Amino acid sequence: MTTKRQLSIIAYAGLLLAVLATAVAQPAATPHAPVPEIDITALREDFAAAVGENTSSVARRRKLKNIVRDGQALLQASPDASNRYVLLNLMFQSQKRLLAIENTERNRTVFFDLSGQLAQAPDDYADLRLEADLMLSEKELSEDNATLEERAEALGKLMDRYRGTPGEAKSLLMGALIVQKLEAPELEDAIYDALDEGFSDDSEVIDFRRKFLKIGRLDVTFAGEFALTDGRALKFPMDTAGHLCLMVFWSKNKPGFDTCLDTWKEELARYPGLLDVFSFNLDELPDGGESILREHGLDWTVIKLPGGRQHQAYRTYAQGDPTAVLVNEYGMAVIRPEIVHGRLPAIDEGRISEPRYMAQLQSLFIGDFMVHALTIERPVSKEWLEAIQGCFPLAPFRYRLTREEALENYRKAEKLCAEAIEANPEAEHLWVLRNHRMIARLGIWSMDFDPGALNRAVEEARLALATDLPPEAEVIPRFCLAKAAIRDSDTEADRESVVTAFLKDCGGDTAPPSALAAASILALDARSRDLHETYRNLFLEKHGENPEFYAFAAFLRDRHHRFRILTPNHNRRERGTRGYIVAHGYEPMTDRLPSIQLKSLDGATLSLPEENNDRLTYLLFVEPPADPEADFPVVLDRNGKPTTNDPIRQVMKYAHDLAGQHVNKGIDVIAAFLCDDAGRVGSLMKKNGWTCQAALVPGGLGNPMVRQLGILSADRLPNVFVIRRNGTIAWRGSGLPYKTEFGFPFAYLLAMKANVEVCDVEYAYKALEKGDFKEASQLFSGPFPLALPDRYGWLAPRYHGQAVAYMGLMDWPAALEAIDKAIDAHKLRHFRGRRSKNLEDWRKDADAVILKKPCDTIADLWKTKAMILEKLGRGEEAAEWENLARQPLEPDYPSIYGAFHEKLTSFGLPH
Repeated sequence: MTTKRQLSIIAYAGLLLAVLATAVAQPAATPHAPVPEIDITALREDFAAAVGENTSSVARRRKLKNIVRDGQALLQASPDASNRYVLLNLMFQSQKRLLAIENTERNRTVFFDLSGQLAQAPDDYADLRLEADLMLSEKELSEDNATLEERAEALGKLMDRYRGTPGEAKSLLMGALIVQKLEAPELEDAIYDALDEGFSDDSEVIDFRRKFLKIGRLDVTFAGEFALTDGRALKFPMDTAGHLCLMVFWSKNKPGFDTCLDTWKEELARYPGLLDVFSFNLDELPDGGESILREHGLDWTVIKLPGGRQHQAYRTYAQGDPTAVLVNEYGMAVIRPEIVHGRLPAIDEGRISEPRYMAQLQSLFIGDFMVHALTIERPVSKEWLEAIQGCFPLAPFRYRLTREEALENYRKAEKLCAEAIEANPEAEHLWVLRNHRMIARLGIWSMDFDPGALNRAVEEARLALATDLPPEAEVIPRFCLAKAAIRDSDTEADRESVVTAFLKDCGGDTAPPSALAAASILALDARSRDLHETYRNLFLEKHGENPEFYAFAAFLRDRHHRFRILTPNHNRRERGTRGYIVAHGYEPMTDRLPSIQLKSLDGATLSLPEENNDRLTYLLFVEPPADPEADFPVVLDRNGKPTTNDPIRQVMKYAHDLAGQHVNKGIDVIAAFLCDDAGRVGSLMKKNGWTCQAALVPGGLGNPMVRQLGILSADRLPNVFVIRRNGTIAWRGSGLPYKTEFGFPFAYLLAMKANVEVCDVEYAYKALEKGDFKEASQLFSGPFPLALPDRYGWLAPRYHGQAVAYMGLMDWPAALEAIDKAIDAHKLRHFRGRRSKNLEDWRKDADAVILKKPCDTIADLWKTKAMILEKLGRGEEAAEWENLARQPLEPDYPSIYGAFHEKLTSFGLPH
């Protein structure tokens, strides 16, 4: 029997379908052998009349019946018509409304018969068949008296069938509404993730989510084409890729608007040159409000907004006015339905990107890496070529240019290339100059928001491709064409097809390395994370060690960039920044530190990782101040006062302290200074009281290892590498700051500590495997002294490992003490409400914990304790612990701790 709860879901589904039918537009089909369009148009007009407000119920019923009858006649005449599903949808919609008027057995039979026919439509008509599909599913679930869990499973399968079809958005929105009634949080999260991933730039989807879904925040792409007052048109997000923008919606008719403008002006003064501000005046003024802005001393870029508050951009992004929407380098923004508009300041310090981060992204989107990798023949004189190449500085020098300096370089390069081509029109390998000119034009487009420069790059690209070029010479021209095509594409599928076609045209599997690198960047332009990940992984697998692409490969490996790719700039509570930085519980890093040559202060060569001598190593890259006489600067707050937030000294202190605290004294600290001046480095070491080993990076920032390792801002934040004993990288910290992390760089301390803990327990386990139980017991006693609260949960596995080691040594009293500590630590890890700060409280808290539902991990610990007690001749106690382990258990939740406990439990010891 159908329950009331299920009936409510059925009714709710019908209501949702009505809402969705009006909320998400249906695409027009393209027939090939169609039912005459004039007949379908006539039926559409009849349908519109039937559902009109002034139609009587009798007339409505008659018109709906006629539509279904006439539609059946047309189908009989053209049973294989390619557009029959358009006709079937009209009949289906008519019969649905007829069923609402006359709920008879005959009408139900016809309705579900039409549903079955429409549900057979191919994916081209997925948007039309979705409603029929859902109705048939609901009918089957109701007849089977399905549970909520079964309904959730069916809903998930139905949405899976619509992935990648024209009906995907509609299916997800429908699912997001229905799942709220099904108590299926995992499915609900998956639906929202899919909407965020695939439809962040769909204005209809955004509008629907704001109106009908319960959300606290929407991650969206600020997209659209807008006219400027000078006649140019900008397309967001392509024209502003790599730039941080503020979109301000305001009206002179809103009381207090002038105060808001002045406040924003004051706020923006804190970030000179970091944000591009676009003004969207809502009053449809002839000059777009430019004169008012100038009166307030604002040089914002003025956007025309026809219709004002009726414009789709206002309805999608603004939600009220005056308001400002921060749009990041990927064109992503955050919309908060509960936001109080006009509440100032509008700019959150934590969401303002670091200038070098932006400069790096700008360089990547422009494609500088491709001219760096060109095989340089000499199409012109050495002087010409050096002058042109000088306009494209390598990393990290490129990232330290101001926007004006970068733009001037691109303009200079375009001019020099033009002059060189004109002076040497018959030179061999002239394509090298043309490729440089194309990238220069892309740079002007990006840095000056000048779509005309993109058009010039496209013209040059077409001219180049009309000639006979070697494969590597075609990559940049095709990159330009792909950029323009993505800019003009309306859907993610279209954009992705541009990227895949680009790589195919460049040679597919045999494409040059630059083509695969370019494809990964074009995937970001297309806003396809999956496609970017595919090309990223393929590039690193094939070309990750290619010296011509050191800087590019370092970008792909940089966890800071991976954290922020195609996401808005969030704050810590929303993104879990600290956990990501520490990388504890994430897929472990396994790359080997590339072979690097450093110099000690006395001139000796230090080769890493060859000379890490089977020890853990903290390798910190630090760039001395530009002034040879200066120490590292003291950081000032926004009021110009000194602070204790000095990242260079903080991170250096973390490394020294942790190495000193390491129980087994197994950590070496090496500070690698990016300079050649041993005396200067010695002075800095002495002045700051640093006692670790100091080394020099020959050539400083110009050394290839800087690009290979992705060292970006070591003058502001040390680039930290935690190196395992076998020379692989356990963790690395970028020189880019996580501004959204509260207390940063404190997270570096946690990361340097937690990852050493992981390294040491694994190393201790290897000692167990070798049968070196004494060594294992010593290693498990570390790596650091007992610190409470147990922030990262390694106490239980450490004590468990120590117990196993003592068992191997037949030291049963020590084994018992260790296993008791392991049990206590495991209990407290599960009972997170207790935050013991000393050993006495820790043991008391552990004794107070009552495990109502023991897990299988603690049962294994109890069994181990029983085994130890048996060896100590305490058989009765051993039996009690054995019986305790036989009670009903639950699986321990998956974690790196549980996995390590399993390894220890399965470790074979003689009994």
